[in-house]
Amino acid sequence: MVRNTVARSLIEMGAAVTAFEKPAEALAFLAGPGKADLLLTGVVMPEMDGTELGARAAQLRPGLKMVYMKGGINVRGVPGAGRRSI
Repeated sequence: MVRNTVARSLIEMGAAVTAFEKPAEALAFLAGPGKADLLLTGVVMPEMDGTELGARAAQLRPGLKMVYMKGGINVRGVPGAGRRSI
């Protein structure tokens, strides 16, 4: 899966990664004391899309940086899309 591939790549680059299968698991983590510098999420996911996950995450962790990934090129509806390029 994409999640595992991205997590492995980030770990190989030296990042500490906590990966979750479901958005609800990520939200439960963010509601607790665990350290999180960045939320990296897909835009299209089952159960909850990435924009909703991002909005809920922002309520739990104001100021949390977020990166949205999408397989296609249409990013309408993604907060901040197109503001900056990497």
